[in-house]
Amino acid sequence: MPRLSRLRRAFLLLLPLFWPAPSVVALEAGPVASVVETVDGDTVRLEDGSEVRLVGLQAPKLPLGRPNFPTWPLAEEARAALAELVEGKRVRLWFGGARRDRHGRHLAHLRLGETAEGTWVQGEMLRRGMARVYTFVDNRAEVPTMLALEREARAARRGIWALDFYAVRQHDALDRHIGTFQLVEGEVTGAVVVRGRG
Repeated sequence: MPRLSRLRRAFLLLLPLFWPAPSVVALEAGPVASVVETVDGDTVRLEDGSEVRLVGLQAPKLPLGRPNFPTWPLAEEARAALAELVEGKRVRLWFGGARRDRHGRHLAHLRLGETAEGTWVQGEMLRRGMARVYTFVDNRAEVPTMLALEREARAARRGIWALDFYAVRQHDALDRHIGTFQLVEGEVTGAVVVRGRG
């Protein structure tokens, strides 16, 4: 019985890391700016030179100057899709958690135009299958909606979801994917605390 209790505690500690909390954070309106460049499928540059990392997403990666970093499949297509949506257009930044990352980029949701009714860029990228949900505990606003859009694109095999490179993996088939970001299905059978985090 004590072992079961420890497993239950471990599960409850891990649950927030894997199961997003409901979106109870109202997004706060930020500045309006013009997008002048699309860096990759989840990052844009604004007219003032600052960059916005589309919070909650991970698009296929480009090397962007990193030596020996391979271009992920559909990376150029993801950048082109984001460019089509936002480049040369006015967008409003919306914040729902941490506002900057360690590189100084804005962490924001983007909507076209100045109001909350404008096209939600994250939602559109997910709907097209040009990105997947990638979120952190300090920035979970809109995650349930994003996961629903991702599920829909995955079921329809749109964009990245048509490729094995982005397939959801089984827990026992990960050897060749070490060092990569993968979505994995499986049963949690144990947990440990590393550097004070469980």
